[in-house]
Amino acid sequence: RARILHGPLGSHLDTYVASLCKEGYSAVVVRCYIRGIDVFGTWLSKRELRVTDVDEAIVTRFCGELGRRNVPSGTRRRLPDMVHGVRGFVAFLWAQGVARRCSTGQPPTEADKWLRYFNEYLGHERGVSLGTRRTYLRYAHAFVEARFGTATLDWSIVSADDVADFVCTQSGRLKPSSCRAPVTAMRALLRFLASSGAVRLGLDRAVPTVRPCAQAEVLRINSPADARFHVRCATQN
Repeated sequence: RARILHGPLGSHLDTYVASLCKEGYSAVVVRCYIRGIDVFGTWLSKRELRVTDVDEAIVTRFCGELGRRNVPSGTRRRLPDMVHGVRGFVAFLWAQGVARRCSTGQPPTEADKWLRYFNEYLGHERGVSLGTRRTYLRYAHAFVEARFGTATLDWSIVSADDVADFVCTQSGRLKPSSCRAPVTAMRALLRFLASSGAVRLGLDRAVPTVRPCAQAEVLRINSPADARFHVRCATQN
């Protein structure tokens, strides 16, 4: 912990971890994210890079190198979660204005434009609070990364299975009482995209329904998408 706190990312770690805990991420997932951020901070230090230098190009380079590292098999199984944690942390830094996703002089990507439009839609048309917008934008950014990666952004090819798979993965990282966060975020994103003509109307119905209970997670199956979602969660876990 001392190493990461004294590294280039240390001053922002506690705030990010607090936001994860507030959103209901499990302790196991949070620790895995912290390990990824620790590796990222060490990687930045060796290259004499500052937190303000962290843009999309640097994150992509780090993730590519991380996948090629010779690491123990146990750690290798956690690499996807570590990468997700780093990307989530960097998205948090960008949202806080600590760093910029695009380097100075570099034109914004198509994803940057859509995320900006989504943020404006949430704030101006829906009256969503700043904190909730940050949460929704983090999930929107994660969905873009998961579905398209470095490929060209094309909302028209997003399918119901893409949506269900993403929500299943994200909900699996959360405590049962917090599983609705990715559900509400994805519904908001898909309704915005539908209103913009980017995806077909009704695609938001592909988002599975998760209802938390005080004693256990109570699941409702209202559609084939819900059934596929719960089957995937059971087989993945």
